[in-house]
Amino acid sequence: MEASFFSLLSKTPSQLFRNFQALILLISILLLLWPSSSSLSVAAAAAAVNLEAEALLTWKATLQNQHQFNYHPLSSWSAQTSPCAWFGIFCNNQGSIANITLVGTGLKATLEVFSFSSFPNLVSLNLQNNSLYGPIPSHIANLSKLSFLDLSLNGFYGSIPSEIGSLVRLSSLSFTSNNLNGSIPTSFANLTQLLSLGLDRNQLSGYIPQEIGKLASLTTLDFTLNKITGPIQAGIGNLTNLSILRLGWNNLYGPIPEELGLLRGLVKLDLSTNNLTGEIPAYLGNLTLLDNLFLSSNKLSGNIPSELGKLTSLSDFQLYTNRLTGPIPPSIGNLSRLNMLAFSGNQLSGSIPEEIGMMRSLIVINLNTNVLTGSLPPDICIGGVLKVFTAYNNSLTGPIPRSLKNCSTLTRLRLEKNQLTGNISQDLGVYPDLNYADLSDNKLQGELRSWNWGSLYNLSTLKLARNNISGEIPAEVGKAPHLNLLDLSSNRLTGLIPGELSQLRLYSLSLNGNLLYGHLPPRLGNLSYLEYLNLAANNLNSSIPNELGNCTKLLSLNLSTNQLTGFVPPEIGDLIKARKASTGNEYLQVFAIWTDEAALTYESIIQATESFDSRHQIGSGSSGSVYKVYEFMERGSLRSVLDDAEKAKELDWEDRVKIVKGIASALSYMHHDCRPPIVHRDISSNNVLLDLDFEAKLSDFGTARLLRPDDRVSTTSFAAGTYGYMAPGIVFHFFLSFLVLINSFLNEIFLCLVF
Repeated sequence: MEASFFSLLSKTPSQLFRNFQALILLISILLLLWPSSSSLSVAAAAAAVNLEAEALLTWKATLQNQHQFNYHPLSSWSAQTSPCAWFGIFCNNQGSIANITLVGTGLKATLEVFSFSSFPNLVSLNLQNNSLYGPIPSHIANLSKLSFLDLSLNGFYGSIPSEIGSLVRLSSLSFTSNNLNGSIPTSFANLTQLLSLGLDRNQLSGYIPQEIGKLASLTTLDFTLNKITGPIQAGIGNLTNLSILRLGWNNLYGPIPEELGLLRGLVKLDLSTNNLTGEIPAYLGNLTLLDNLFLSSNKLSGNIPSELGKLTSLSDFQLYTNRLTGPIPPSIGNLSRLNMLAFSGNQLSGSIPEEIGMMRSLIVINLNTNVLTGSLPPDICIGGVLKVFTAYNNSLTGPIPRSLKNCSTLTRLRLEKNQLTGNISQDLGVYPDLNYADLSDNKLQGELRSWNWGSLYNLSTLKLARNNISGEIPAEVGKAPHLNLLDLSSNRLTGLIPGELSQLRLYSLSLNGNLLYGHLPPRLGNLSYLEYLNLAANNLNSSIPNELGNCTKLLSLNLSTNQLTGFVPPEIGDLIKARKASTGNEYLQVFAIWTDEAALTYESIIQATESFDSRHQIGSGSSGSVYKVYEFMERGSLRSVLDDAEKAKELDWEDRVKIVKGIASALSYMHHDCRPPIVHRDISSNNVLLDLDFEAKLSDFGTARLLRPDDRVSTTSFAAGTYGYMAPGIVFHFFLSFLVLINSFLNEIFLCLVF
């Protein structure tokens, strides 16, 4: 080495320069051939990308609906192209996959073979709205850089792996709408960067972990629609950045913790449909940013705090189905932005504050099923945007507010089961959007002829039953084109049934309990959608038109307690047979004789008379033949029992009293509960039938008569009944009254108690 060095010193300068040039050239060649650190990193990146692509293609091969992908975006996933060009795949600047977004692409597979460890740079995984299923793999925790994870709207089941707690960079986590069960992992306490946590619409159970209170960055927490139980943890009060807290539709119990009053940033609070008890905390009035407050369907009690009137940002306020008492505080009127007020299903009392009538933004008002009294606010529709108003099942009095007459925005109006008065002809107006109206069970009067029926274009249901409405049913009713259900029962309507009803597409028509007379319009047979027809308890006096047999969807027909003549048309019998053939177990119920309590199906009449065989004929008259049709009574008639010494021995004192009470009950029903009343005219021991338990039932109504409305006495042109049982008034004077039946009834008592 030393010799070489001294030999260099002996060289001339020109020789030294040439040797230096050679050295530089050699070094340059070596540098070109030697691999640099940058080229090494490029090669490593290329290998990593190949590993990511291979992992995705391996998972794609497990998809159960691959045949769809020939014309599907996933057809771009191919080994011949870079994964950065594939559908739903997004790469970072180094060419590594950073984002996988496959939303609503119909994927059906599990994640068991998904190699999460192959994606060291993945920050976002969004697989929502697919058909993925199976458990969520614990090795998903290998995505150490993940900040966004959305597996919602799939079919994942099993428990949430606790390893999720190691994804400490997560800012958004959603497992919404799956079938996950088990408890919420306590390891979630490690997710301190989490801003949004959505576990709603699963089958999760157990308590809310106290550790949730450590997620101080949370702005959204949604556990809705699970089976979570226990109290609301006080630690939730530490989540002072929350703007959305949804714990509804679980099994939470206990009081609403006072710590919720610390969440001053809350915009939406949903604690509905749980088992929460106690009073509504007044401090909720401090949450002045609230837009939605849902406390409905719990067991909350006490008064509505007046402090809630400070929530001036509220648009939706729901307290329905609780046990709240006391008055509605007038301060609620301060909620000027409120669109929906739902306080139904409580025990609220007092009057409806007039301040509510001054709330111009209200679209929905639900106050039904309370014990409210007084009149309705006069300006209930002052804002001109009210669509739904329900205050049924209260004790409200007074007229329908005039403001409702001009409330053309109404779509649903339910004020039934109150004590409202007034003239229905004047209090209701033009409602082009009205779909459902029920004013039944009030004290309304007036007539229907003044209504602009043609303007009720969207009306599908109209119920005005059990009021004092009078006048005729106007023919203009047929101009309400979408009317499906019409109930005018138990009023004072008179006149004929308008044939124009046949222009409607009714499935239910109830006109029973009025003073309608005349014939049944044959055009009713054009109601091809009709399922329920009740015309009972009127003064109809024609025969039953054959055209009713055209109502092929008819399930129930009640024509009882009228003055109809003739027979049940055979077309109705054909209708029964057709219905039985098509459904196998669905029968048309025909109430065509007396009352609902004595209802016979047409089918049972056919069976009992063996298709009206002459063997069952017991007589004939000007209107046709008379047949006996009985429910089978095992002991036969009272006469047959009393005439048989052995059978009479079984009839002890207790049973004889039971028979007398049974006859008395039947008479009371016919005389006082039927409309019009029925006079049997032939109460004898032959027409009292007994079952195995000696329960008595009256039979043989062949000579019975209907008393005209409001008549206490009716005449007859001939004596009818069994001699020895008939009262003298019938035999000698040919008049009917309830008193003349006492004679027959006393005869029965004498037979029962003496023989």
